[in-house]
Amino acid sequence: MPRQIRRNAGKWILLAVTVLLFSRNVQPFTPSGRAPKFNAYVAPLPRRLSFRPSPQHKNCITHPSKKAVHCSDGLQLRSRGSGGGNRAPGSSRRSGDSSGDSGGSSSAVSYFSSSLPPVFLGLTTGAAIVLLKLSISSLQSFFYTTSSSSSIPSSLIPFFGGAVVVLLTVIPIQDNLKRTLSAISTLSTGNSLGPEGPCIELGETLDTKVIKPLFNTTLPQHAMAAGVSAGFNAPIAGVIYALEVGAKLNNAKDGAEDGGDEYNKLITMFLCSISASLITHFGLGNDLAFNTPASVINSLNLSFGEVIDFSVIGCLCGLGAFLLEQSEEMVKKSLANFGTEERKEIEIGEGEIEGGGGVDWKIFMPMLGGLTCSALSTLDSRILFFGYDTLNTLLLSSSTIPLLELTRLIFLKSVATSVARGTNLVGGVLAPSLFIGAGVGSVWFGVSGDVGVGSVGSGPAYALVGAASFLGSRLGCPIASSVLVFELTRDYDVLIALVAASFIGRGVYVLLNDKFGARNKENQ
Repeated sequence: MPRQIRRNAGKWILLAVTVLLFSRNVQPFTPSGRAPKFNAYVAPLPRRLSFRPSPQHKNCITHPSKKAVHCSDGLQLRSRGSGGGNRAPGSSRRSGDSSGDSGGSSSAVSYFSSSLPPVFLGLTTGAAIVLLKLSISSLQSFFYTTSSSSSIPSSLIPFFGGAVVVLLTVIPIQDNLKRTLSAISTLSTGNSLGPEGPCIELGETLDTKVIKPLFNTTLPQHAMAAGVSAGFNAPIAGVIYALEVGAKLNNAKDGAEDGGDEYNKLITMFLCSISASLITHFGLGNDLAFNTPASVINSLNLSFGEVIDFSVIGCLCGLGAFLLEQSEEMVKKSLANFGTEERKEIEIGEGEIEGGGGVDWKIFMPMLGGLTCSALSTLDSRILFFGYDTLNTLLLSSSTIPLLELTRLIFLKSVATSVARGTNLVGGVLAPSLFIGAGVGSVWFGVSGDVGVGSVGSGPAYALVGAASFLGSRLGCPIASSVLVFELTRDYDVLIALVAASFIGRGVYVLLNDKFGARNKENQ
């Protein structure tokens, strides 16, 4: 118990430090692109201090009271009687400066005040996600327990979940609440999606509905980090996901191709670092800079044959991620083209066709998705969402599952996920991606053992590499996916393999998408 307490305490301390540093170094974002107005985001400061920006500072806004100036790079302070000139928060003073204590205190207050919005966002997002997951697990337990003691087949429960999503579609309630309730209905009934997408959406909703009114600023990347962190209990992966995906989105808004310079710099720095580490590992072995007992850190036993195996897993996962995305688009396209083309798509919350008297059949698409998941669950119930129990079972027992059975399970899970996504059921693709990727890694583990390809290691390691590679390929975040799986398992032995397979998988996905994805979009 004391060890567990120390471990949890260290994790929360690390998270707090990360949040403080992240919030301090990322400039607040406003939809207009201008610097935020002086408000509660900046702490009140002592009256005897007046402030003015240095000439080199830009985008500065003077508070109407003339007692403070807010610049894009921080508050610039100057004491009236000190003659010390302008200085940035946290800069040093000589010990003989009479106002040094007040200035330092003001800088500290400003520092922690600027950290208040992200910390508040993290707390509220974490609380909301706790309620979301407790609601899903409680309802899921109730539904399947009731089904087992009644005459209702449990395989029909996903269909009922889709029916509730249809009902929520025609009820005139607020869109964000509708999305959350639809996610609870989708996931609590076992449909083949995951809760991480709704977790990130909750963070973004709280950012716009709570943080913006209170602090007159928005923190979209912080919301991403909070959603992933609370969704997976992986704070470091949450920050990296926000930086990786956020950088790509920000550059895409500016019209930059392939993520832009900021995203490419992040990727290439990580590739450079891992490449150097890999060469050092093969050239000098795995001697650490610090002598650590073997009971604490096991030596990395990565052979050249396993590198080949993990590269193959990366290629397979990149191909699988591309096929999964294309199948989702195919389902959406097929359903969109089905029926009378003259019918107009209804608005959310309305059941009547504009200009007609009937109900558009498309509002019943979630029921079709639920019915498909119900039908597929009769073939193998492991495709349904039951938290991470099924994934954990797959990681632990994948080496004992026959290859044909495992291959069939991957296929059924892929079909169920594609149909669920294509029929507007509400949920994320992170959990299904981890599931499918773990299955792909396990299949290659069995194949390489049977035919003698590469150097077979442990089955769970291959499954973890596949999970990270498929997730990184599908979502375009190879760094975050590698760190996420590493943080969830605390297994350093497989980290380099995770990174290598994730980048290879993403490269294969991009290559296929450039060659075939654009062609498919043109045909649509």
